[in-house]
Order: sequence, then C-alpha cells, then structure tokens
Amino acid sequence: MPITIHAPVEDVWKLFTPRGHHPYSKDFLALNFRFRALPVALRLRYVFGLLDVAKLPSWGQRVLAPLDGKILHVSQDYDDHGQVNIIRDGIGRRLDARCAGDDAGKHLGNHIIMATNSGHHMLFAHLKKSSARVVSGQTVHAGEVLAQVGNSGISLLPHLHFHITNPAADNPDQPVPFVFAHYETLDNGIWHDCQALLPSDHQPFRVRSKR
Repeated sequence: MPITIHAPVEDVWKLFTPRGHHPYSKDFLALNFRFRALPVALRLRYVFGLLDVAKLPSWGQRVLAPLDGKILHVSQDYDDHGQVNIIRDGIGRRLDARCAGDDAGKHLGNHIIMATNSGHHMLFAHLKKSSARVVSGQTVHAGEVLAQVGNSGISLLPHLHFHITNPAADNPDQPVPFVFAHYETLDNGIWHDCQALLPSDHQPFRVRSKR
C-alpha cells in the first residue's frame, strides 16, 4: 500500500526515475512557464559553454515536509556545482561517483533525513548549501520549509532527489511507494485535480503554493 504524502515541492514540476535508480526513488525538476526544466535559450550554453545554475527553474526552490515528523540528520556543508556543462560534467560526475565510494554524503551532497510519525524515513538530497531551515532533533509539521533545492553531490542540474524507506522492513534501505494527497495535471490547457495518485514520469504537475 503506497504512503500518502503531501508533495515536497510547490508550483509546477515534473518527476522521473533516474536511470539505475529504484522505481520508487524520484528526482524532481521545477518547470518554467513553458513547462521546461532547461529553457531552450540556455541549452546551447549548457552544451558548448558554462551555464549558471541560478538561471534554472529548480534552483533555490523551497523543499517542504511532506508529513509531520522529526528531523534525524542534516548535512549542508557541501559546495554546489554553480556552473554546469553537460559534456564536462557527464564525465566528471562519473569520476566523482567512483572516488566517493561508500561516502553517502559525497553522493547525496547536502541532504536531510526525516522520520515520519509512522516510522518511515524520508530522504531529501542535492540541497543548496547552507539552506537548511531545520536542525537534527527538531519536530516539523507537513508543509514546513526544510531547505532549498541545490546542485550538490553527484548532480548534473539543480534538482531534488526524494525517496521513502521503512527501517522496520526486512530490506530497510529499499524505497517504498508513495502517492500525493493532492496535485493538478494539465490536459488540453486545463488543470485537473488528482488525489491519492502520483504523476507519471515527466508529466507536468502543479501543487498550489501556500505562500
């Protein structure tokens, strides 16, 4: 049975399963008004030059607590990759991954681990350096701001990596399925309500901002 949560982001996004990741392990990318994570005007710079990540929709977006719970761990001292190039970084990040070995922090970059009141653990990774708004041991409520999206760790573009695990299960590191309590999807120019579902990979979805 999937766990029902509030989305850890707000406004317009897409999610997808990165190659080689577990199906219940998701990456989130914010979209601009044309529903693009990498605006067309910046794509040539990403391929042939250096692209400033601050120009991308995901950079600095707020990361929210999906449920009530308690913060178990906060890491926020890793530098962000401020300028990116797909060719250079495609090679560089593979080398970084090999050198990182079993050092989870180098893979995840700045990250937060949160325990829900049901006992599940939630991971929020690749956060912006020094953006954490919470500390270890702190009690948080659904919708509370945890940090901002960054580009730390093994990351090619600013994004949020998110998954849920069950420490009490036989395979405690295995991600478990989840759905969003509420979101909207776009069909023929009209936003439609969805409840207790998860958007399909690469399908634009919207979560109403509470700001």
